[in-house]
Amino acid sequence: MGTVLLGEESATSRLNDRRDCYAKGPMENLSKDREIVQRVAEALDGQTGVIDAARILLPLLRRLPGLPSEEDFNLIRATVSETDDLPLGRVREHWDPAVLARKDRETARCESLWRVQFRGACERIIESLDGPRFP
Repeated sequence: MGTVLLGEESATSRLNDRRDCYAKGPMENLSKDREIVQRVAEALDGQTGVIDAARILLPLLRRLPGLPSEEDFNLIRATVSETDDLPLGRVREHWDPAVLARKDRETARCESLWRVQFRGACERIIESLDGPRFP
């Protein structure tokens, strides 16, 4: 299957889709804010690795407009995209040990590569949640 490049209209449309969550009301957003704070705190405390935290946060952040910044959102999305072949959690039980050893090295390399940037994104997410959230 070939690569599909999205034009400017499609990118704008996707961004607007993220903003549509305000139609559901402030209480639903507040609940998502709390879950995001919990997940970001786990990442900042080292309870969750960069890759796992990015995989957890990406669907949550897609539903909240302007959170995080486009740059931070792209970092989280890139982390997920670039590591989607790395096994985490229970799925590891089904992997060949020799292949798993190689994937573990790649996981460690990616965690190290993105740790500082991801931490910065998490801190900015927390800071942005401290301010007003609803227009």
